[in-house]
Amino acid sequence: MNEESSQLETLIRYLDGNCTPSEEAVVVEMLKRDASARRLLSELCEQAVSVADLTRTHAITQGKDTVRLFPSGTADVLKPNSFRKAGGKVAVFAGVAALLMIAGLSWKSVFDSQEAKPLLTISGSNSACQILTRFGQVETRLEKGRSVQIGETLESQCSDSFLKLRLGKRSGITMAGYAYLQQMEQNDSFPLFNFPHGSLWAEIEPDKDFDALRIQTTSATFEFRKAQFDLQTKRGNTRLRMNEGEAKVTRLVDQSTLTIGKGQMVEITSQADKPLLALDQPKPVLQWHFHQLKGPDILLGETRATLKPGYADIQAAPLPWRIAEHQHIMLYAAAFSVSRSSPNPVLLKDGSRIRYQFSYDKKIPIRFGFSTQRMQGVFAGKYETDVSHDMIQSEGDIYQVDLSLGRFRPLQANQPLSPEGLEINDIYALTIQEDAGLHIHWIEILPPER
Repeated sequence: MNEESSQLETLIRYLDGNCTPSEEAVVVEMLKRDASARRLLSELCEQAVSVADLTRTHAITQGKDTVRLFPSGTADVLKPNSFRKAGGKVAVFAGVAALLMIAGLSWKSVFDSQEAKPLLTISGSNSACQILTRFGQVETRLEKGRSVQIGETLESQCSDSFLKLRLGKRSGITMAGYAYLQQMEQNDSFPLFNFPHGSLWAEIEPDKDFDALRIQTTSATFEFRKAQFDLQTKRGNTRLRMNEGEAKVTRLVDQSTLTIGKGQMVEITSQADKPLLALDQPKPVLQWHFHQLKGPDILLGETRATLKPGYADIQAAPLPWRIAEHQHIMLYAAAFSVSRSSPNPVLLKDGSRIRYQFSYDKKIPIRFGFSTQRMQGVFAGKYETDVSHDMIQSEGDIYQVDLSLGRFRPLQANQPLSPEGLEINDIYALTIQEDAGLHIHWIEILPPER
């Protein structure tokens, strides 16, 4: 059965009263998103009216009052169950004629309005990203300008992936790394998004399409008007840093509220025994090390028991990565959040170095990388470099490599050529296609040598 035949059968079943309430909701959603379904509905209207006229004419010529009319002239067959009693497709078409005409006009006005004003659209993406539609479909080809509908979920799925979105006419949102964002509601003033996991940056400039933006995480709801901010959330913990404007914060566990402004931040958990406080954003530092990590800050990888005191042992985890529409490769990666584990922003400067200590079974090239944002600003991009085994120092079973910032290349042409002057967010290591048995034991960001 082709798609149009399936749509025809679905529409007839719906109008004939054979659909469950959940199936009826699916039909309404289908009509909202699918122009071909709406065209088919319009054709059904025309056919139904024609058949209804023929049936009525035939009844009159035979002297049988088989179609009773309301005073307004519409057929008295608006109840779906009466279609089955009439018997046959001709009776079905005759019975639904007026209903299709009336409902078709109403639906058309609603659908045309929604299609004319998509509030959220895709403006760019990198690496593994996808959309889960309201109908259980997965879209991996995210073309620029594609509108995002209510109920759809955006996913950024890999250490080096990010997704850029346009909100209204003047606002922008970027999500990066492992992040999920779902558009929940849209009305004239306050669109709502569910953001249960990941890192997000936004520049909000209300326009004629909306007055304010609302984002809900697992621990709080935030309302933004004119603002620039970054938001990170995972496992019931949320951190908001305001760089411009203000935000109203509502903690979900007790509905306590707070307003924070430029240069401030708030950390929110699911615990109601801690006061909800606005804090000044701390000054940046030039150094960070692996011991600062807490459990939720390990973004990807399996924690193993360590055999050497002072060292961690995080085994790279498999991660499918789409490189073409029907082609995937496997990555084996470990990733960590620097920004969430450090109480201070970690600033990269000229002369900064990143030290990785690891072990692996196969001596194949390893890709090291990190993501950045502008200091008190928006997402800036990701940087990576490949390192072969002959560049790596050995100390028994532990290998070490020190990499200057000049070794890392930007993933996108519109990124700054160098990460100097940027804040580091996440850091990762991976192998491509082959499982090298990679284990990360230590990562350190070293300041410039004096």
